Amino acid sequence: KECPESGSYTEVDETVCYKCSEKGHIARNCNSNRGNKCYSCGEMGHIARDCESKA
Repeated sequence: KECPESGSYTEVDETVCYKCSEKGHIARNCNSNRGNKCYSCGEMGHIARDCESKA
């Protein structure tokens, strides 16, 4: 297969993260704690899988 011509893919630095709205990365690579609300205890900064107060 041939390489796609430049401009056919979105450049990484133009990509906007859905989690923090910053440019240059995507949500799965985001270091922001924004949106990391635990469904188990309701506190911010971690997710239920990592919660120490599991019921």
